[in-house]
Amino acid sequence: MSKAFIRKPIINCIGQTQDQIDDANQVITIIWGTCQDKTETYAFDTEEDKEMFLLGVDAACGYLEYEIEGEQV
Repeated sequence: MSKAFIRKPIINCIGQTQDQIDDANQVITIIWGTCQDKTETYAFDTEEDKEMFLLGVDAACGYLEYEIEGEQV
């Protein structure tokens, strides 16, 4: 008897599923773009992993804008 493989939907650009986000130690939601028209949530095992991701976001975005949901700028 073979088992069916059920693939869970990927919900962000780094290939994470909702289960991964729900089970994570660190979660951050980013509102992307100058028009703030796209929101994605990301999950990380550690605070350090989250901070490294945010360093990459800063480097990649350069002068473009993004906002971290729930934080006042």
